[in-house]
Amino acid sequence: MRVVLAITLFAAAMGPLSYAALASGTSGSYGGGGGGSYPSGDRDPAAEAYARGKSMVKKRIACKKCAYPNGVQDTPTAKRVAADIRAGAFALKPAEREAALYYLSERFGA
Repeated sequence: MRVVLAITLFAAAMGPLSYAALASGTSGSYGGGGGGSYPSGDRDPAAEAYARGKSMVKKRIACKKCAYPNGVQDTPTAKRVAADIRAGAFALKPAEREAALYYLSERFGA
């Protein structure tokens, strides 16, 4: 009898929570579900390469203590940076080098 009463009280207490979860549009499980701010579907490799390159330029080439502390803001500067990257002036791995050059070429045509 106590088990039945405990289960009934538990179900009654959880009922409003389940309804609130369903009303909010969630699937009731953590992870997955396809909702929220994360895009569902395939990622764009070009957009990912651009973002990686932009990050690489900001972190390794245009930081406050780096070779270009004022950043890369125009095409002539971007062309100088691209030439420096090709010449090996920065300690970049091959994939980082390619990403940075891709970003510079897409953003500035360098």
